[in-house]
Amino acid sequence: MLKLEYHIPELINFIHQYKIISSAILVLVGLFIKKMIVKRVRKVSQFKGEDKRHQISTLKNIINISLLLLLFLLWSTELQQFALSITAFVVAFVFATREFIQCLLGFIYVLSARPFRIGDWVQVGDVVGEVVGVDWIKTTLLEVDASTYEYTGRHIYIPNNKLIINTVVNLNFMRRYAVHTFTIITDPDVNVYELKPRLEKLAHDHCQHFSDVAERYKSVIEKRLDIGLNVIEPSIRITTNEYAKCQTEITIFCPAEEAIKIEQQISSDFMEYWHKIRERKGLKAS
Repeated sequence: MLKLEYHIPELINFIHQYKIISSAILVLVGLFIKKMIVKRVRKVSQFKGEDKRHQISTLKNIINISLLLLLFLLWSTELQQFALSITAFVVAFVFATREFIQCLLGFIYVLSARPFRIGDWVQVGDVVGEVVGVDWIKTTLLEVDASTYEYTGRHIYIPNNKLIINTVVNLNFMRRYAVHTFTIITDPDVNVYELKPRLEKLAHDHCQHFSDVAERYKSVIEKRLDIGLNVIEPSIRITTNEYAKCQTEITIFCPAEEAIKIEQQISSDFMEYWHKIRERKGLKAS
């Protein structure tokens, strides 16, 4: 007994110094014990004529799990260091590729939420454009001038992670008809309110030729977006700015490709009439 206690520290020291040899011996001993126990159980089951396959399978699993636990305890220090190394590597990898991972998440968001499709007009932040391509890294837009509704000819590449942190506005209904607002600024020496009826008639006359189509398109937009639009008729709003100038704001619902043309026609007719009133009052141009 004293001799056994004397050799235990040496045995433990041997196991820690020669872990590979110790592991091999442990596996061989474990497999031998498993083989002997299974052989013994089978012999007993044959002698008694009982089906012991379930018990044999359970014994095999217990011995295998015990071997794994013993090996895990033997190599616990190395496994812990390996796990820390793997964790550090994973953290460094995620940190180095976080932008690409965010882009991939943005791509998954586009596929799942479907805020737009190829060909839609969208606004991402301050950028407006037509979607011409989407991949797992970026979304490609053909830039559109929001004031003229015309293509600028420039392609804009937006990383998909921007689609998560920025508001994405689908402007697809603006491709055909748009709510176009423009402002005419004049001196306050003429009462613009006197011109308002004439300006409303001018706007109505210039929008008359497409009013039926605009009404139908307005109904389509209201049905798709589940909202109500009250901008089918031109509206006029008169205010003053910080320079004490009269500011006449005109809003029309018109075909996008005709918006600038109609704006120029209304502005030209308005300014012509406004100058006639000034001449009639004997006012000089400032």
